[in-house]
Amino acid sequence: MLSRSPFLTPSTSLSVFFRSSFRWDYRERKTGRVCGNAVMPAKAWRHARSNGRVYNREEGKRFGFDLGLEDRVILQSIASKDRRLDQKKMAQLSHIYQSRLADLVEMNDTLAEYKLAFSGVKVNSSFSEITVSWIARGEGDEEIKAVLEVERHSIRRQLAEMLSSTVPEIKFKADMTQLRLDEMEALFKKADYGMDYRSISSTARVMGRVEEKKEEKEVKVKEKSGWRKRLDEKMGIV
Repeated sequence: MLSRSPFLTPSTSLSVFFRSSFRWDYRERKTGRVCGNAVMPAKAWRHARSNGRVYNREEGKRFGFDLGLEDRVILQSIASKDRRLDQKKMAQLSHIYQSRLADLVEMNDTLAEYKLAFSGVKVNSSFSEITVSWIARGEGDEEIKAVLEVERHSIRRQLAEMLSSTVPEIKFKADMTQLRLDEMEALFKKADYGMDYRSISSTARVMGRVEEKKEEKEVKVKEKSGWRKRLDEKMGIV
């Protein structure tokens, strides 16, 4: 069919024919490779649309504004995401901060006088706050609270320098557990439990009776028969 075309002669090659007839559909550019092709005009709209999406996506990531793109997945990726820690990571960070805080308190001249003891350190899941629980003793707790409130900023700065990382805000909290236990134990010692009803009531003796431990019976070893003793003596078995 090509030989019948008025634009093609027997001496004309196919490449020369296509270049002269469709010069805008096929263009060569120097790329340093063996061959390189540019985008054909028929696909130029697709190429422009693809480049436009890439440009909008990069601009959205850089400046953080809503571009009204059709692809909602891109908008979700542009949105800011809060950092969330799992339970294992929270436990690891809490252990690290607790050991470092104990060292900082010992080196601090102001806090070393109070001989503070920490019952636990907890990092929240968003990594925005560290809650440090210290054991309250009932005496001088208000003074300790005031000192910790003043020193918490310097402790945070020293902790960041020690770990060479960003440290969230530190919040000190008094742990009243041991103080409450001591108060309850003192109340139980002073409490009046009334008359011992087991001593005057048979029903109370039965219901409140504590089962006595049974004495273990001695297990008697059965004596060996005569032929067994003689056999053991020959074999040297005691």
